Amino acid sequence: MKKSLVLILGALFFAWTSAAPAQDAALVEAARKEGKLEWYTSLGLHSSTTLAHLFMNRYKGIEVLVHRSGSQRVLQRVMQEASAGIKNADVIHTSDGGHFVLLKDKGLLMKYVPKGVEGFPEGFKDKEGFFYGMRATLSVIAHNPKIVSEKDAPKSWKELLDPKWRGKMVTAHPGYSGIIMTHVLALVNLYGWDYFKELANNKLHVVQSANDPAGVVASGERPVGVNGAEYFYYKTLKQGIRSGSSILRRGSRWLFRRQR
Repeated sequence: MKKSLVLILGALFFAWTSAAPAQDAALVEAARKEGKLEWYTSLGLHSSTTLAHLFMNRYKGIEVLVHRSGSQRVLQRVMQEASAGIKNADVIHTSDGGHFVLLKDKGLLMKYVPKGVEGFPEGFKDKEGFFYGMRATLSVIAHNPKIVSEKDAPKSWKELLDPKWRGKMVTAHPGYSGIIMTHVLALVNLYGWDYFKELANNKLHVVQSANDPAGVVASGERPVGVNGAEYFYYKTLKQGIRSGSSILRRGSRWLFRRQR
């Protein structure tokens, strides 16, 4: 890890706020001599590139290279590079908290405690100061209200096992998305692995990212999403996704149901 990682981590936390603490001038200059920051992230491309531009506007002369992929792909790349002795990544962000436990155990993280994290909930920060949570994402069941009525929509995880939903559901892939890996683990803890064996009988359509089910549900290709990031369903609803000549926006009505 590079010395300027201390600057980079602090700036990534605070670059978007005008109240960001002043950085050590010598550290900023050292980072400029390095010239670039390699950021491996699972954050959506629009959000990650926006954040990168905020950083570059604040710290002129330091280029941020965004490498965006699913959380599991990010970890795979980091571990492959580490095993080959390649030291490329400066900042690593995924949506699978377990990755950072592994990276810490492997000695691949630098200890750094930025200002402001003292107010973070305990579950969002490593007690020894090696990693911090960036966000919490809900994984929800969703339905297309033009195809499935509110009355008929599945209202619990177990209702997804009903054979009437066979061939009508979409799921993101836990081998790609950290959000979905966490989702799968949570349900395995609740219901055991047999739950997913039974769910597979309903012939789910498999996509990659936790963001992808929203488009499939909105298009009507598969009217029910068994998981996926709630904010992307909300964004899809607010934007209004065209399906033929119709738009699936329904005023302020939600496209998804928060699950118990």
